[in-house]
Amino acid sequence: MTIRVDDINVYLQAELRRLWMDEASAVKAAGWLDTAGLLNDSESRPGLPLRNLLRAGHIQGGTQRPPTPYGRWYIERVDQPADGREAHDASRARRTRKATTAALPDHHAEAKARRRRERAARTYRPTSVNLLLVAEAPPAALDRYFYFEDVPAQDSLFRYVARAILKLGPTRENKAELLARLRDSGVFLIDLKLDPTDRGSLAAEVPGLVRRVRRLNPEKIVVIKSSVFDLVRGAFLDAGLPLVDERVPFPGSGQQRRFETAFARALRRRPETN
Repeated sequence: MTIRVDDINVYLQAELRRLWMDEASAVKAAGWLDTAGLLNDSESRPGLPLRNLLRAGHIQGGTQRPPTPYGRWYIERVDQPADGREAHDASRARRTRKATTAALPDHHAEAKARRRRERAARTYRPTSVNLLLVAEAPPAALDRYFYFEDVPAQDSLFRYVARAILKLGPTRENKAELLARLRDSGVFLIDLKLDPTDRGSLAAEVPGLVRRVRRLNPEKIVVIKSSVFDLVRGAFLDAGLPLVDERVPFPGSGQQRRFETAFARALRRRPETN
């Protein structure tokens, strides 16, 4: 990826003005740039590529507080460009933002929804993962997700998982309690795809999934949805991950009874590794 420092500076300043922000942390600004396709962020160390540019003095408005090797980096809004080309830069900022928005119309909303899901999942992530469930992707509806505490309808994956593991009948009122019980039992769920989009192939997501699973270091993995199982099985076994060799369908579209049977078998079986 070619790093275009001038475009990065224009875009960051344009975003600060558009959002009426005086400054943004390096991590937040790095998320903007990653979403806009101007600078790929680091999955393991969010904000690192942008911090490297800040340390090198390439980012307009960059400041470190406190100014020590371990100080946090910020990008401040610069209302008066240092070289006096205010009108030119303002026009360029508008063009850059317009072009980015046209090319990526849903990315800001997509990134915001992803952050909301990540916050919800972190609340219920066990300290040690005994059982990792891997599904295909989060629902397209923004008000539906396994770890959202208030899902008014179509929450079948959570209901069937909770019923099978906790032996309790989920309701809208007790979801937070049951999520906490799953967490305390060491159960955690992630998706192959981070976003509910049709862009790109599922196969391209598998290497990133393997890295995420390794970081969680689960004792046992059950994949939910037969097509996802078929896709990841070889990669999981090649990576030495503790996969249960059981094809479990998603509990929807008339597959609920088959899910109950296959999932119960998967919970009893020991994982296989190469």
